[in-house]
Order: sequence, then C-alpha cells, then structure tokens
Amino acid sequence: AGGVAVVPLLGDDVLLVRQPRLAVEQDLLEIPAGKREAGDNDLEGRARAELEEETGYRAGRLVRAADFFVSPGFSTERIVVYLGFDLTHVGAHPEPTEEIDLVRLPLAEVRRMLAEGHFRDSKTIIGLYALLAHLDREHLSHE
Repeated sequence: AGGVAVVPLLGDDVLLVRQPRLAVEQDLLEIPAGKREAGDNDLEGRARAELEEETGYRAGRLVRAADFFVSPGFSTERIVVYLGFDLTHVGAHPEPTEEIDLVRLPLAEVRRMLAEGHFRDSKTIIGLYALLAHLDREHLSHE
C-alpha cells in the first residue's frame, strides 16, 4: 500500500527521527513516516497520525510536496511526502516496537548534511530537498 512521510518544520529547525534499521544494520536519521494500510485513502490523515505518533507534534498545516515510486523497476510501492508547518506539541506515542529518538536540526545543518551526503534514506532526501525548494520559493515570492 506504500507509505506517507512528513518533513516537520519547527521555527528554523527540522524535526527528524533516529531509528535502528535492521535491514541495513544502521541507525538512520529520517523524516517521520509510516505505512499505509490497504484501502486507506486518507493520505493526509495518515501523515498527521504518523507525525504525532513519532514526534509528539501536530501540524496546523500540511503541504503535499512529493509523490514517488520507491523502486518502479520491481515494486509498486509509493510514498507521498508532506511538509508540516505550524506545529503544536501534543506528546508522542510511538508504537511499542519502535525505538525512536527525536532529533532537532537547524535548517543550515540540514543543508550542510544534504550537501555532504549524510542522509541515506530516499524519502528523507527527497523530503528535505522538497522542503528547501518550498522555502526558497516562499522567500522569492516575498522579495
């Protein structure tokens, strides 16, 4: 069924989650995300739920930023990425099996880490570049 992800922006900081990923035997720094259930067509609702569950923040506004196939050569898995703005802290409630550390990074640090190839997760790379492009467009429109 694919998944949804959110790039949450809190002030000038991006909220990320660090999680152990057994398949690659590494802890990865990622944007909050989750799987869609079969027949679940409320992508925005699922994204809101995952953001709150993993970070403890609720988005006042979500902007759809990307929609991509993970690996179309052999899979139909699709991820939809949202940008999360106007965040309010409501308290996290991760799944019992999830080991999540919340990491808050300034935008300048995110830019540097992207440029230096520190992120290894495709949805995170796509989502972070989508956020930067969105912010650059907003900046240009205000000039």
